[in-house]
Amino acid sequence: MIDPESINIDELFKTAMRSGWDKVAYAYTNHSGKIIEHHNNMKAPGETALHVAVAYGKTKHVWDIVDGIPQGDLLEILKMKNDQGDTPLHLAAAIGNLDLCCCISSQDKSLIAERNKEGETPLFQAARYGKEKAFFYLRYCYGESDIPLDMLIKNEGKGDTILHSAINGENYGFALRIIHCYPELVDTVNEKNLTPLHVLALQPRSFPSVGPSGQGPYFVIVYHCT
Repeated sequence: MIDPESINIDELFKTAMRSGWDKVAYAYTNHSGKIIEHHNNMKAPGETALHVAVAYGKTKHVWDIVDGIPQGDLLEILKMKNDQGDTPLHLAAAIGNLDLCCCISSQDKSLIAERNKEGETPLFQAARYGKEKAFFYLRYCYGESDIPLDMLIKNEGKGDTILHSAINGENYGFALRIIHCYPELVDTVNEKNLTPLHVLALQPRSFPSVGPSGQGPYFVIVYHCT
């Protein structure tokens, strides 16, 4: 179906962009070692066909690809990163696709702890883009009590927390759920020495968000942060 000699990351990427998903799945099933070899020899790794499938929400094709990869090569392929350092799971979390998060994270929970070039885990990406369901699904998959605090912070504890990110995105309901799960993040500062409450105070649109009872999102979060 595909000439083994022609299999490389670039050609599979082009095939994916032409929606040649059967050929892509065949290559991953029968020539996974060749794909790994080519990826490891690239000077500047880019998007793989699997990244493309995830980014475009091709759920069926992602499942076909993942299911067909030989077990011995599966984790290495799922850990392949693009030029931003994102794995396919980073992309699935960022777009909030639960089916794809399930497909990938269920293969090995260590994928949930992988970091991109910004020092973000898929958990962090889900929080950054306000994908609440994806965040709590991945949290459950990893083991809620097993998650170290630095997985929820950029750059292994030196940057924004998931709470900073949720507030930055004005996802206040999500932020409250994060506070409930991780109250210790309330006092955690980022690289600018700002707590999540400082970030909230810098958002002018937060102040007028007051309902008839005077309990807008800003005031509820302030209450929980003090």
